[in-house]
Amino acid sequence: MNKSIFILGILLIGILLFSFSYVSKEIENDSLNVLVFSKTEGYRHDNIKIGVAGFRTLAAKKSWKMTTTEDASYFNNKFLSKVDVVIFFNTTGDVLNSSQEIALEAFIKNGGGFLGIHAAADTEYDWPFYQELIAAHFASHPRTQHARLIVHQETNHPAIGHLGNEWLLRDEWYFFKEPLKSHATLLMEVDDSSLSGKIPLIQVHPIAWAHEKFGGRAMYTGIGHTAEQFSDPVYLEHITRSIEWVGENAVKK
Repeated sequence: MNKSIFILGILLIGILLFSFSYVSKEIENDSLNVLVFSKTEGYRHDNIKIGVAGFRTLAAKKSWKMTTTEDASYFNNKFLSKVDVVIFFNTTGDVLNSSQEIALEAFIKNGGGFLGIHAAADTEYDWPFYQELIAAHFASHPRTQHARLIVHQETNHPAIGHLGNEWLLRDEWYFFKEPLKSHATLLMEVDDSSLSGKIPLIQVHPIAWAHEKFGGRAMYTGIGHTAEQFSDPVYLEHITRSIEWVGENAVKK
């Protein structure tokens, strides 16, 4: 009888130790929860389907939890309270109603991360908060072509840390309605001398930037028009690093 009690006690201790180590492991390997939103109410990019698949592949590789959707009803306080990063991937037009806008604004101000990709700058023109969040809105673009990007390594920003001082690649290079807002840090700009076609005369042509104006981290990259980018390891590293940067504060909440 005493021997049976002793064996039972040893088993209980073992179960408790296993449970403790398992919980500690889960906490130690806490990963990002990412919402990828690709709703369009204007122009729709052909690469959305392959891009969403690319995000899912990244999530599997990085062990992120990810929701990909075009359903704006996900923008509510209950769901967003579980999310670390919201990505607007080639969204266009007025994609959120007023209550959904309030939920996203609260999410950012509570430390949530935001990443806008390419046509995210062609989205929500009439929402003042988003104007500040995205920091510049789309105006025009020449034909899709190769360009030389000037990479501002002096910022020491992780999203561009794997690049050199320049990056040569093909995209649809947006120009913007207004200069980049002063609260945003310029990460990359287009060397307009490398472009052909009708090019506006401007001193600086921003294409990627970051800021923390509202408490949560926000970043925009204008690169994301083509399907082939989602099989380009350099581009995918840029996106991965961008997601991790905007989400870093969120996972510490």
